[in-house]
Amino acid sequence: PNERPVSLVRALAVASGGIQWEHVLTIPTGNLAGLLATAGNVVFGGDGPRFYALDAETGAELWAFNTGGRINAAPIAYLAGGHEQVSVVAGRALVTFALAGP
Repeated sequence: PNERPVSLVRALAVASGGIQWEHVLTIPTGNLAGLLATAGNVVFGGDGPRFYALDAETGAELWAFNTGGRINAAPIAYLAGGHEQVSVVAGRALVTFALAGP
């Protein structure tokens, strides 16, 4: 009865279907955006105005950025000029980040 809603990202173990890790989001009403998993083992997502990156193996938060606008769409990744970019729509803005290479 007095439980607060919780939103989270969960990774499941393929072999067992069990929970490998989970990351609790800051906005308890849910994540309206989708997630993006990259070949570099990073999961990107939006949590209200926060755009975050999680380690795909452990679920540890690697980085977060306040975009200033609510994220309601999944991020995308693409190559531009030989560099991987990640973009997300936040409010009425397109926010783009360049990913560091090896």
